Amino acid sequence: MADAGMTRAVAALVAGLREGGVRHAVACPGSRSTPLTVRLREEPGIRLWMHLDERSAAFFALGLARSTQSPVVLVSTSGTAAANFLPGVVEAFLSRVPLVVLTADRPPELRDTGAPQTIDQVRLYGSHVKWFLDLAVPDGHTIPPRYARLTGTRAARTAAIGPAGPVHLNVPLREPLVPDLGPVEPAGQPSSLSVRPRLLDPSPLAALAGRQGVVVAGAADLARWERALRTLARRLNWPLLADPLSNLRAGDPEAPLAAYDAVVRAPAARTLRPEVAVRFGPPPTSKALNTFLEGAELWVVDADGWREPSLAGAQVLWAEDLSPLEDWDPGRPGPRGWLEAWRTAEAGARAAMAAYLHQEAPPAFEGLLYHRLGRRLDPAAPVLAGNSMPVRDLDSFYWGSDPPLRLWGNRGANGIDGVVSTALGLAAGAGRAVAILGDLSFYHDMNGLLAAKWHRLQGAVVVVNNDAGGIFRYLPQAALPGDLYRELFDTPHGIDFSGVATLYGLPYRRAATVGEVEEALARAEVEGGLWVIDWRVLDPAESAAVHRTLWRRVEERLG
Repeated sequence: MADAGMTRAVAALVAGLREGGVRHAVACPGSRSTPLTVRLREEPGIRLWMHLDERSAAFFALGLARSTQSPVVLVSTSGTAAANFLPGVVEAFLSRVPLVVLTADRPPELRDTGAPQTIDQVRLYGSHVKWFLDLAVPDGHTIPPRYARLTGTRAARTAAIGPAGPVHLNVPLREPLVPDLGPVEPAGQPSSLSVRPRLLDPSPLAALAGRQGVVVAGAADLARWERALRTLARRLNWPLLADPLSNLRAGDPEAPLAAYDAVVRAPAARTLRPEVAVRFGPPPTSKALNTFLEGAELWVVDADGWREPSLAGAQVLWAEDLSPLEDWDPGRPGPRGWLEAWRTAEAGARAAMAAYLHQEAPPAFEGLLYHRLGRRLDPAAPVLAGNSMPVRDLDSFYWGSDPPLRLWGNRGANGIDGVVSTALGLAAGAGRAVAILGDLSFYHDMNGLLAAKWHRLQGAVVVVNNDAGGIFRYLPQAALPGDLYRELFDTPHGIDFSGVATLYGLPYRRAATVGEVEEALARAEVEGGLWVIDWRVLDPAESAAVHRTLWRRVEERLG
């Protein structure tokens, strides 16, 4: 059995994590991490979720932290197991998601000696964590339990305090590794750490009064600041342009504008070009909108730290609490007719696209699913949109719903890895979830499906399957010669995903139309389990042609 001092010190660390707000932990099997996983499993108030694949585990923890709005512990054994957390840690850092990463390590005397499963884990994740600590060996002497308990609380609170993000504790452990089972009383009293919220000072915004501008809600969850954003836009008499991942596209008559991606592509939109733009959070998904706003004076307001990659921000205001905007009054609104002009263009774009989508669009066109999304899904189930085309089509064709859906995306690093596991983490916290992702994203994270079987998770994974990297049809690479383009960018894989579902014991449905997808989603909700819905959509070239047709219809309507 492990040294009694180590058992007490690890128990104190875990107790501190719980006192800091941790209610869930995600771990993969490993020898060196045994004291950590056993104590997390035994700690009252913490649920331990086991995984086999470290990369999938990290994204599962990320989804679980998002769903529960609380810090989640992520545990690995020593060596390359810890290195496989890196993609998930990077996404958590850039997406402001609170994780506490515990990497078990060899003790100092075994480092750099050729000992097995030993790599340099000191600052393993570099600048992609908010705080790093290489603990001394927790033997009850070099680490007093009181210090271990305080460290756990500090780690959890540091991860959660805005801007939220991952912290990394490297924990060297000596053999024997199996701790005493049963209750262990951690030494010392619980610690209470708090941070006073920093209120936004809205006084600089007085410079916006009377000007012609727009408010932009970027690609991050801003639902908690909905009242502040709506109040600002209303009092300035400006349009509010809401990215779908902002979760502000509600279905009421005064809802923020949602069809702006098509509007700003039209030549007629030049009359709508603003003098100034106030953006909340990170940039929106729409490249067309970001390009459209390049000439405007840019203000950035963010509750989660500096996110201004364009380097064009004339003013950047940061605060943890944006509620002062709810009572702010500019004194003088923007020009008469400005907001009405935007709303008229929005209505015209929606009408032009809706007419085509309802009457002429091929039933295997991806945009149809997002256009009808709010009418077909349970609003209580979070929806995760994969990167590349899914999140862009969500932006273009989901115009809001009543009640609204809760939408998520991994828009920190914008990678296509870990999407399945992130969605399953959301399901673990919310009861069920739906992921809509491309076939390449699904291929990248098929290992994550094991979590659905192990933990009996509910929901669906809709694979938008065109057997290709369809996004490149919208990028300059599409102009390359046909053979070269197909070899380097189409990336056909030819995988029959029914075999993948069988491998993990999951229900599988193949769909040829959006109606068949909706039918499968309805059955999944009734029958339970995690369903894999394989939707064979248009060839990427055909899909790109439909997108261009829609943009042309909007141009004609607005022109």
